[in-house]
Amino acid sequence: MNVVTLTGRVIRDAELRRTKNGKPVSVFSLAVHRPGSNGVEDFIGCLAWDKRADFIYHHFKKGRLVEVSGVLITRTYEKNGEKRRVVEVCCNHVDLVDKNPEDGNESGYTPEQPSGFQDMQDDSGDIPF
Repeated sequence: MNVVTLTGRVIRDAELRRTKNGKPVSVFSLAVHRPGSNGVEDFIGCLAWDKRADFIYHHFKKGRLVEVSGVLITRTYEKNGEKRRVVEVCCNHVDLVDKNPEDGNESGYTPEQPSGFQDMQDDSGDIPF
């Protein structure tokens, strides 16, 4: 099954493009923390179509914490006579996780830790079972 869910920060403001037929597509990249690493981030390219593309263009600004889910797609293109292959997430669900710093309004949800729970401090990187 091809399902991907990522939570990360937008690297730069999302772009809005249009196909030759006028269909909107938004492209953006996320910096996603790699679990078990000491501050290592992976940079993941993402895209979305139609109304979702318009929403992303208006709200996915540099530094925003977002959550996306979708499917991995691969595509090839040619640049300067050299064939290149790209793996991206085609988003079918997007969410703003943080508050909008410009207007202070709630833009999505803010995960809260349930009372009585504490963060585990495990530097080993191993699964505890």
